[in-house]
Amino acid sequence: MGLRIGAALTGALLFLAACTEVLNRPEIEPPVVYLSSAEATDPAHPEAGYRLTLRVRNPNAMPLPILGLRLRLDLAGRSFADAVTSQGLDLPAYAEAPLELKVHPSRPLEALSDPDHPPLPYRLEGKVGFANDLPAMEFSGEGVLPPAP
Repeated sequence: MGLRIGAALTGALLFLAACTEVLNRPEIEPPVVYLSSAEATDPAHPEAGYRLTLRVRNPNAMPLPILGLRLRLDLAGRSFADAVTSQGLDLPAYAEAPLELKVHPSRPLEALSDPDHPPLPYRLEGKVGFANDLPAMEFSGEGVLPPAP
């Protein structure tokens, strides 16, 4: 009988410790992700792929250890690309950093082959994965991709 009570008390204490850990975890906002640039890797052959530069901003008071992300990009109202990257990024609190990745478009966009393309509206959505025990988070954003500088 004593072993059962001891086991029950141990289980209850472990449960309370887990609850305390969850309750003490700070509220974390997803990172803000936006498209900074998109360049054809070979302008003569846009089907060869594009180099995207994303800007990732951490709105939190704690660093975010990003393991990678997946995203879907719509450009000029059309589905452009789905991509994943395992490129990690240690993003300090309240900081912003670039993240480059190469994508192969579902449908090449002629406008991107011209560095003087008109401003193109875009929409991003995806999910970012973190190291440690932080849960993955979804993100979305939209904006206008300016011509190349």
